[in-house]
Amino acid sequence: HPSTLEKKGQKYSVKSALPCSGPFCVKPRDSQRSSHHVSLQRNNYFYNRENIKEGSNIFDDVALVYFEKCEALLQNADKIVAFRAFSSAVSTECETKLKSLGFNITRPYPSWLEKMVFTKRALKRFSTETRIQFIMQIKSLIDRKVEQDGHLKATGIRGPFETGALTQKEFDTLVNKTHKDQRKGNFEFTTLDIAVKDSITSFYGYKTFIETLKSMGIRPIEHRLSQTEFSKKFGNGEIQTDYDLFFFAMGSGDPDPDGNWRFAAAHFYGDTIDSKKVSEAYYTLNDEEWMEMYKSFERKLFLSGRYIPIVINKDVIGIHGSHKFVSPASFRFGMSFYDTAKK
Repeated sequence: HPSTLEKKGQKYSVKSALPCSGPFCVKPRDSQRSSHHVSLQRNNYFYNRENIKEGSNIFDDVALVYFEKCEALLQNADKIVAFRAFSSAVSTECETKLKSLGFNITRPYPSWLEKMVFTKRALKRFSTETRIQFIMQIKSLIDRKVEQDGHLKATGIRGPFETGALTQKEFDTLVNKTHKDQRKGNFEFTTLDIAVKDSITSFYGYKTFIETLKSMGIRPIEHRLSQTEFSKKFGNGEIQTDYDLFFFAMGSGDPDPDGNWRFAAAHFYGDTIDSKKVSEAYYTLNDEEWMEMYKSFERKLFLSGRYIPIVINKDVIGIHGSHKFVSPASFRFGMSFYDTAKK
């Protein structure tokens, strides 16, 4: 918004950075703010959407409250207009109870791409052939469990339906060819040092990964780090030198998918993906060329044995029946209540 910029000579700079990217901002100096309760206020700089449907509105008093268990969600149901949760956190029994309290439930949107990334230490310790063989075997076992549990499969660094990513068919073709070219043999390792943020250890994909490792006869040595510890070790390079793998969850619903690749090239895969090539892809005006360049990054990463794709959770979106919700996607991408109104 022009009001957030200031001009210096012939250049503009950001005058103030708002802690938000949608219709709401975090309330400044909120004494009640915690990791489980965040009060929000209207963002006066949010763009004006044209042709707003009659009856639509933005709530003036909104808070994001995190309920980790279904029981807490049910106990507070009378205060909730809409909620978003991972499908692994909402059982069929819980969903049935929520429906009885007047919520309409949908499960259409992929949520987080969870994956294990090999560190620079691991690249030196394990050959590319060994890493590919390991990826193929563990992916096969994880996919089987994911299918049984009803979750979506992951295709790569972003979700399977993201523009510029390999389609499910293209990714399956790549996996099948890699399977065919793979040589059989024993792994060069029986243990793996894993760096993981403590808050992530409850993720479905991570727990499935650890269970599968053990079933393969490989002992995971878990280093559960706080957010502060993880950030510090990542920043000073210790994650890359002291461990074999680190767990990373990347949003698949990014409205700027190019940003994911630029972030990945700068922080994770600089030795595999050339940042200049990513910039070249970003500025390409030909759509077909643009898409193929991004797909080539994904192929290159997979064939270099850099990461282990695990799973994408599905979101559960609940909207109370007393409100109409024009587009669940507007809630999924950015927590937007713009199209929500009382019936």
